[in-house]
Amino acid sequence: MARKAGGLAAIIAGQPVVEHRRSIMAAIKAVFRSSGLHIGLVITCMIYIYVGAIIFRYLEHPHEIEIREETSVRFEELQQRFLKDVEEMKETLDVDEYEFNATLDVLINNYLEDLFKSFDNPIARNYFDSLFYNDGEYVDLWTVDSSVLFTATTLVPVGFGLITPLTWKGRMFLVIYAIVGIPLALVTISDIGKFFCDAIFKLFRESTTFFMAALLMLLLLYPLVGGVCIHNVSHLSLFDSVYYCCITILTVGFGDIELASVPHSTKLACMSRINYTSNRKERKEKKRTL
Repeated sequence: MARKAGGLAAIIAGQPVVEHRRSIMAAIKAVFRSSGLHIGLVITCMIYIYVGAIIFRYLEHPHEIEIREETSVRFEELQQRFLKDVEEMKETLDVDEYEFNATLDVLINNYLEDLFKSFDNPIARNYFDSLFYNDGEYVDLWTVDSSVLFTATTLVPVGFGLITPLTWKGRMFLVIYAIVGIPLALVTISDIGKFFCDAIFKLFRESTTFFMAALLMLLLLYPLVGGVCIHNVSHLSLFDSVYYCCITILTVGFGDIELASVPHSTKLACMSRINYTSNRKERKEKKRTL
């Protein structure tokens, strides 16, 4: 009768147990089994963000183009009417300088009043900003990057308010999108926080003091590192970048700092989500150690 090479029979017989090494594929499968849910939630949330960004841009960008064209035509008409009124006034009031200046002040005030009425619309405001600060080249509000930043900060939820839907279709879709997406994002963030929380707790569970010191150090360094990264890819100063990170971590989202025009909005959206996840993870760790 052949003897067993390993297992329980080998232990009973006093023979050495032969350890079978797992193959690389088996190890990879084991990793995916243990982290598959975490990865699946993250991928689902990312797909939801990008699909939402595409839909919002599809709904809002045509309206933006329409308002931009209307603003351009209205601005041209205001200019032509103002110049025409000035020319007519010069022909009739060229003798009396005092009356000419008084009438000119009235024309200028009326022109500015009509012009400033257009600023009630954010697309019109962006048109004039582009006209005077970007050499007349219009900068779209609803780009792919700004749409991703909008959907990501909607789900976190920070809600900076840099851009918002103006059409009734976009606003209706936003309500449905947020009702479904915010719970999905919170579940994903909680899952990521629990995953890192368990990993860090297992790593430092023998030293509670070192564990708490590491958490406090992370809490202080994270907004600083994030601020340096944002400072390098945006027009913001280092102080404003760190301030932005702190406000994002606290999920306040005042919207007092504009980042939508930055070409790295997708990176900033990722930073916002990581900030929020880190904040939740640190709070859980502190509660657990206490």
